[in-house]
Amino acid sequence: MVNLGALATIDPLTSLYNRRRFSEFLAHEIDRTKRYKTDLSIIMFDIDHFKKINDTYGHEEGDNVLKMFGARMKDIIRESDIIARWGGEEFMILAVNTNLKNTQILAEKIRANIENQQLASAPKFTNNESSHNINGKNPANMKSLEISFKIG
Repeated sequence: MVNLGALATIDPLTSLYNRRRFSEFLAHEIDRTKRYKTDLSIIMFDIDHFKKINDTYGHEEGDNVLKMFGARMKDIIRESDIIARWGGEEFMILAVNTNLKNTQILAEKIRANIENQQLASAPKFTNNESSHNINGKNPANMKSLEISFKIG
């Protein structure tokens, strides 16, 4: 039997949370960080040159890259952090109880790890590059995802 709740909240390709569920988590975490005066940071990752992978090796390989990218990030983040596929080749991480300095360290750790992954069927793309934006605003000023990101 199909779990309709999972269909509404999980990205079917990567098995990560989807944009809708991430937005729900974000609203909850903003309220929680305001109440308890804790840190909250957001990282947005984007796979650089993703269109070139799709154009050169096909969408199936592009899907494999998305799955690998999501799985690697999920392996690196803490259990308390929340990761989602935002759309296309964009991923979001909600780093709970994490200040800006530690968020920058986490983002760099993920970037370096992803860059060193090799694609089995796309050997010319030995360096998978990604970009990331970080927002570590005071949660009291966060209202929604209408947050300006600064390049990390």
